[in-house]
Amino acid sequence: MSEIKLKKTLNSKLYGKYRDVFDDYSEVIGEAMKVMVENVGKNGRQSYDIENFEKDLKLVWAKVQRKFERVEKITFDFEELESMGHSKIELLEYLRDGYFDSINYNIMAVILIDKYIKKTKERDE
Repeated sequence: MSEIKLKKTLNSKLYGKYRDVFDDYSEVIGEAMKVMVENVGKNGRQSYDIENFEKDLKLVWAKVQRKFERVEKITFDFEELESMGHSKIELLEYLRDGYFDSINYNIMAVILIDKYIKKTKERDE
């Protein structure tokens, strides 16, 4: 999200007071957006289209769950993994990747849910 768009979203007093927090958040979301664009470019848009809502939502949940398990393993076995020869930086980068990937999978789930709700409401009108 650009700084200009972010400023329009927040009142200027709030933005000024917490600018560093909002800028950090905006930077990560911007990076997530770039990764999503690259993934769509490589794999197509099928992950963002509803074919079978219940199945699609379960597939996204499985992706989130796998990332959660990876994050959990690294977080709770950090010292053990470090003692096995992994550097602290390497482990933190793996941890960041796990959290980062889960951002996009969670956003993907929200998109699917929003599309389903919209489609259902339009059908019922």
